[in-house]
Formats: sequence, C-alpha cells, structure tokens
Amino acid sequence: MGQSAANLVDMRDVSFSRGERCIFDNISLTVPRGKITAIMGPSGIGKTTLLRLIGGQIPPDKGEILFDGENVPAMSRSRLYTVRKRMSMLFQSGSAVYRHERV
Repeated sequence: MGQSAANLVDMRDVSFSRGERCIFDNISLTVPRGKITAIMGPSGIGKTTLLRLIGGQIPPDKGEILFDGENVPAMSRSRLYTVRKRMSMLFQSGSAVYRHERV
C-alpha cells in the first residue's frame, strides 16, 4: 500500500509492558527502505519483543508502529497476514550456526 513511505519501519514513542515490568518506554526506531538492519544485544534485552511488536504479534501499550506507512496495530488479521509475507526474522543460535564445525 504505502510504497512511497521513506522508512519501511517507523516506530514512534512506543511503550510496552508485561504486567508491572516496563520493557520499552517511549522508544523510537526507523528502518530505512532497502537497508539490511540488525537488532543486536544481550539475552533478555527485548530484541524478540521488539520484532513481535513490529510484526503485529503483540500490541504496544502506546505509540505508533508503521510498516510501509501502515499502522500495524490497526491492521486486520488478513492484512497482517499479507504484510507479514514481506517480513522476515533470522534468529542466530550459536548451536545452530556452528554445529557442524570443529574447534
């Protein structure tokens, strides 16, 4: 739909909590169209939660999440299904990446 959007992902002032625990507080993130982007950090920092927010698997407590100019939390289930075909995540696991190599 929004092929004119400059950023493929645009998160603005997003907050998310699990129960009493604040995971993200007013974070903003842009992923420019055509760029390969890595989300990196130590275990438990919220990388998977961030990707689940972008993919519409969980809704933010507040803020705006746009994918190609469309508001992800407001998408219908069928629209999310269509949009997710354009998304991908690669989880790196040391055991999966190096299981055939010997040291």
